[in-house]
Amino acid sequence: MKGFLSALFSSKKTTILAVAGVGALLVVGAGVYLAFSSSSPFKKSAPTSKSSESKEVGCGNLNTSSWRTYKKGFTVKYPSNWSYKEEQPQAAATQWSVSFGPKNQTALVWIGNTAYDLSQFKQELTTTMVPGFDIEKEEAVTIDSRAGTKLAVFGHAASYRSYIYHVPFFNISYIFQGPAKDPQQFTNCEPEIYQKMLETFKFPTLPGGGGSGDQTYTNDQVDISFDYSSDWEVKSEYYYETAAGEKATVPTIILGRKSDPANATSNQISINLRQASCVGAGSVEYETAGSIKVAIYTLPASAQKCAEATVSGKDKNGKTTPYTFVSFFDDPIVKDVIIEVVKSFKATS
Repeated sequence: MKGFLSALFSSKKTTILAVAGVGALLVVGAGVYLAFSSSSPFKKSAPTSKSSESKEVGCGNLNTSSWRTYKKGFTVKYPSNWSYKEEQPQAAATQWSVSFGPKNQTALVWIGNTAYDLSQFKQELTTTMVPGFDIEKEEAVTIDSRAGTKLAVFGHAASYRSYIYHVPFFNISYIFQGPAKDPQQFTNCEPEIYQKMLETFKFPTLPGGGGSGDQTYTNDQVDISFDYSSDWEVKSEYYYETAAGEKATVPTIILGRKSDPANATSNQISINLRQASCVGAGSVEYETAGSIKVAIYTLPASAQKCAEATVSGKDKNGKTTPYTFVSFFDDPIVKDVIIEVVKSFKATS
């Protein structure tokens, strides 16, 4: 990989291609996969002249009222004349990333995540990747009220400065990468748009903790309750019935994000789903949810994981019975959500 990255910067590409390469490399270094196929958005020509938006409002007074909103647990606004591309994970260490930029042009802003803490991330930038990266400045910042670190990075091979933000979020960190102010390379307010996007960014709302927007599920038939995020909803709720007409005495409940379809095959949380199990899914680690252990399985040869937990509850007859939580996911936020749901689960009687 290192040889490939060096070759990318030693090639006689345009300055803008090198700019995009920096963005990709920084995210790759954080463990987020970025595609470099022939159809990749890295094929960008030189910047065009100033847009009508720049002339009308000026780069210091961008109006976001007409911007679109991207949602994936988190939300962020982006210009209506930009597009986005979601990257598909290709390795177990990969989680997700999404890039934004002018339509039919190189992506300029990246949002992804990494398991690296700040020191590991800086080590990756300055030693493991293409030689010539310097961290010129480091300062404390906040994004959506969460403390993080802003790194001003200079790539000598590309003569390009970039602002990279590392913001811890539960057991992962969000990475934001985009252009610093450089009027010679960017003529359509790209650095200012990047900063305005950061101002509009909102982290996912996680359940539990009694924060604003939290919701509580209750079922009086079995006297159970648990908390879940206002970004999520109950996709399905029923009592399973066998072919012989025998009904289950505990409900099956499917939770998912409001932005996801009800029939999604991953990133949902199932409770008492018939024949759902992570057993045999591969290596396993454990997280704690109050007094309950949540098993996190890593599926072999896949970026997907499976979380499973069992909690004691009641059935319709008042008998104590296990409630099984299972979730196949590739978005790490789902793991945090299932932990909080399990932790808040109560048998009320």
